[in-house]
Amino acid sequence: MTNPKQSGYRGVHLVYRYQSSKYTAHVGLQIEVQLRSKLQHVWATGVETVGAFIRSPLKSSIGPEAWLRFFALLGSLFAMEEKSVLVPGTPEDRKELKEEALHLSRRIRAIERLEHFGSIVKHLSSRRKRKHRLFLMHLKPADNVTTITGYPSEAMRQATSDYLKMEKDADSARGEDVVLVTADSVEALRRAYPNYFMDTKSLVRSVIRSLKRDRARNSAERQR
Repeated sequence: MTNPKQSGYRGVHLVYRYQSSKYTAHVGLQIEVQLRSKLQHVWATGVETVGAFIRSPLKSSIGPEAWLRFFALLGSLFAMEEKSVLVPGTPEDRKELKEEALHLSRRIRAIERLEHFGSIVKHLSSRRKRKHRLFLMHLKPADNVTTITGYPSEAMRQATSDYLKMEKDADSARGEDVVLVTADSVEALRRAYPNYFMDTKSLVRSVIRSLKRDRARNSAERQR
């Protein structure tokens, strides 16, 4: 958390290895737990969502320089709110940082485009049943569609087979991504994986709050 990447990403990744003398089928398998604050999660979700739409791996620091810089600045804005370490290479002066972020957000129409990304996606669900616990999601940003297929818990074999076939057929050049996850409901799925639903509402609210706070502070300073 105290050593953010130059891209602005920060978080703590913990890797555990499964061990059990009773349930041995999964012994040795690893599981990764990612720890982030709410603002850090909003930031990371925004990077993945924008990256999917513009077909650039922004989370790997690859893509249009303007968007990369915008998210680096945004990472520092959020860090200021959390009283944390700023992103390397961004202004340390609060006023300078926010002025650059505001100017860049206007130039690339960041807020308008984020709102657009969050509003044009259609969600298609199939095999809907109340007992579904497994969900196969196929993100197709070029078509503005996320398909969701639900399976009951006992259909793990079928779900895994469908996942492997879908992953093989996915067009990575068009930004397609496939994931098989467990959740209590589609709504729980939305909360856990907002990037697959292109949910940019939280990010837009956070950006607007930060920039408005800056304008209000500058106005107050001028009045003095």
